[in-house]
Formats: sequence, structure tokens, C-alpha cells
Amino acid sequence: MAIAQRALCTASLTYSFVFIAVIFFSWFPPDDESPFRRGVTIASKLTDPIVVPVRKVLKPAAMGSVTIDYVVILYVMLFGSIIPGILNCYRLY
Repeated sequence: MAIAQRALCTASLTYSFVFIAVIFFSWFPPDDESPFRRGVTIASKLTDPIVVPVRKVLKPAAMGSVTIDYVVILYVMLFGSIIPGILNCYRLY
């Protein structure tokens, strides 16, 4: 049980960091020749299963350079840490 719990915690926290990186690179996109470009593309594809449904519900709106969909998802991730809270992830490390 502890191994499965640790694996889920690690996956959840890693996904959170990937999502935050995608948000950062959506605000400051790398150049086409940048070595980060391929990583950003892969990270975007990993986060699309969450971002696309939120975009469909919110109809892409923007406040300046910040899109609403990322703000909503970031809010849920930061203040509604459901999975790490349920799994007691912070006590494992």
C-alpha cells in the first residue's frame, strides 16, 4: 500500500510541476529554435486533458496576457489539493 501511495503522490506532484511549467511558458513562450520548445510541446500535450475541457466551459477569455482557464486550474491546484491531501503526500517525504 505504501508503495502505491508513494507512486500516486509522486505522479500527482510531478504533474503539478509540469502544469506550472506549462503556465509559465504560456506567458513567456520560447523561440522556435530553443531547446525548450520540444519539452514545452510535450508538457502541453500532457496537460491538455485537463485544460481542453476547462476551455470549453469557460470559452477562452483573457485578462491581459493571462487566460482565465489557467487561472481557474491553478487556483484549484493550489487551494484544492485534493489528491495530495487525501493521500497524505506531504507526510511521506
